[in-house]
Amino acid sequence: MKKTTVLLVFLSSVLCCPADTLPDAAPVSSAASVAGHEYVNLGLPSGTLWATCNVGASSCSETGHFYSWGEIQPKANTCCWENYAFWLGYHEDDTCGGWQDVESIGEDICGTEYDVVAREWGQGWRTPTEEECRELLRYCVSLQTEENGVPGIRIVGRNEQSIFLPAGGVMSDTGIYESGTMGAYWTGVEKPTILYTGITIPTSIYAAYMGLDLRNMISCQLSDAPKCDGKNIRPVISRKDMVAGIAPLTVGQNDVRVYCENRHLHITDNAFCGRVSLFNYAGSMVFAAEVSGNGCELPPMDEGVYIVTLSKEGKTVNAQKITVK
Repeated sequence: MKKTTVLLVFLSSVLCCPADTLPDAAPVSSAASVAGHEYVNLGLPSGTLWATCNVGASSCSETGHFYSWGEIQPKANTCCWENYAFWLGYHEDDTCGGWQDVESIGEDICGTEYDVVAREWGQGWRTPTEEECRELLRYCVSLQTEENGVPGIRIVGRNEQSIFLPAGGVMSDTGIYESGTMGAYWTGVEKPTILYTGITIPTSIYAAYMGLDLRNMISCQLSDAPKCDGKNIRPVISRKDMVAGIAPLTVGQNDVRVYCENRHLHITDNAFCGRVSLFNYAGSMVFAAEVSGNGCELPPMDEGVYIVTLSKEGKTVNAQKITVK
């Protein structure tokens, strides 16, 4: 085969770079790992590091699991509103029209108990934000190629390091479709739902995702879709995902987890004995208590996303985001 030399021009002023076909010419990536999961430094301004594999995959060319937005269990065969964990039914409104009614789990679930990456991978891994996907597409070049015979997109950073995103298709109420030509990757950020009447519904039924389409010149771009859809997830870990006043993990591997339900903090280790602290996004402590057992009640506080830490003998054993509602 005749070798092809490709000049990669990095444009910081565009959202999506045009895709080129580049067989047998993908740069070799230098990967490191956190908690047993490899990442690549693409030289992004934010310092965000992207995983080399999808959730549920053992190699970069495997599709991995399909998830509906905010669910922590993968979908087996189909995705629809009726089997979406947070679906409440269809809302009828004679004035504004009807819409699917869903439970609110937060506008940004990255790193919360609704983030399967944070729950399954731990140690700071999470689903990417919409802005992190936008940065990826803005500062990298998207190249249509194949990995182990699997079609997809190789995302090449300005430092010539890269990741591969397989075009594994999308799961709907009829199963997986467009495998090999399309792919979709959730962000942890919801998008407003505006009805044809101009009314914004209380809890959005849409979330942002990064889509692949190998049939188009611009083959990687941001869009939004119903939360019940089944899509893949490519995790990230960020050096900037720290909050002032929150100590880094000093022991353990995030094997003790916390989740919030009805304003009660539940700790997965029933034998835990130590201190629980809750911080807002300004880094201010809003609650602290000594805990012995599987959790404690929270005092009245605003709904939203907080950072919770667990510590024993002055050492932090867990630090994660939770949603209080």
